[in-house]
Amino acid sequence: MLFRYLKGAGISLFVGIVLFLFADKIHIEYIELHLLFVTLYNYIFCLLGLAVFFVLKKMKIESKHFINVVIYILLGAVSSLSFPPLYFIFISGSVVFYLTQQIQNRKLSIALTFSGPLLFIVLLLVF
Repeated sequence: MLFRYLKGAGISLFVGIVLFLFADKIHIEYIELHLLFVTLYNYIFCLLGLAVFFVLKKMKIESKHFINVVIYILLGAVSSLSFPPLYFIFISGSVVFYLTQQIQNRKLSIALTFSGPLLFIVLLLVF
């Protein structure tokens, strides 16, 4: 269960940071604070994503991908209500979290787990 969470949260963070860097209005003097916000918000809401995944699994509809992607889009939209300017980041991160749960390859899963935190650390060192 913890590995599922870390795998989904890691790649979700990676996607979130990349999308954040492509956002129009980035103030370079506050980038560390913004990156920290995106990171913390990502890991907190990935807990909700994991809970939703286990509910879907318990209901035995985890293999109905179209329905589940729509559910995770709605989850991302709801989570972005507290900070609407970054709604696309939250929706994308939510969908990526779900899609990552389908990956069974152990080595790829480990790489995905560390991708987001490593990108976060590298960007903090650069900026």
